Amino acid sequence: MDISRTRSGARLILSRQECREAGLSFESFGKDDAATGKFLAAALNLLRDRGYLCRNTDTLDIDVSETGEGLEISLSFRKGESGIRVVRFSCPESFEAALHSVTDKVSGCALWKTSEGYALIFETADQSGDPEERVIAAKIREHGKMLSCSPYELI
Repeated sequence: MDISRTRSGARLILSRQECREAGLSFESFGKDDAATGKFLAAALNLLRDRGYLCRNTDTLDIDVSETGEGLEISLSFRKGESGIRVVRFSCPESFEAALHSVTDKVSGCALWKTSEGYALIFETADQSGDPEERVIAAKIREHGKMLSCSPYELI
């Protein structure tokens, strides 16, 4: 398993063989799956030992992607409730401007492909944001395709 630190957490990359050994698959990965729970508990302990995760983290967001080699699991750690900002844009050329459009203190950001184009979902320290942004972000996460959990690395 390859582990790398990201801006808001960690990225775990598992080969197909590692997935088989752990009993994990993209289709079965979820909160009700025993193998998922066992794997996440072990992974979180490892991340704590390496200093990637504080013991007082309240929220863990998990995004799982199937790759040609196995699974990519992105873990984002947050303390308490954060604000959400969504910036949508239609063409890849607008990416950098959209990325720099949020001036709040950003604790995490993800780039998504949507049916209308692209979206950046920012987690900010400002909790007073528009509640509608949370709904929009949830819909994008449910129906979109995550392209990057650390888009700052793309520029």
